[in-house]
Amino acid sequence: MLIERLAAAGFHTYADYTGHRIHRQGTRDTVRLIRSDGSAVQVAGIGPDKAIALDVWLSSIRQDRPGRA
Repeated sequence: MLIERLAAAGFHTYADYTGHRIHRQGTRDTVRLIRSDGSAVQVAGIGPDKAIALDVWLSSIRQDRPGRA
């Protein structure tokens, strides 16, 4: 399940996720999620579309919680 893979990669709360990077490799895109410590990790099941959805989700949380990470 995706939630378990995110947790195994170190994403336990919204504060652990800061964004993503897309690496182009020929015709294939590889997504790396950025943790709050600045490290980047690839998570199975996360492609460009899901990474963008995570960014939208994070933005909505930050709007609901002004002054927080």
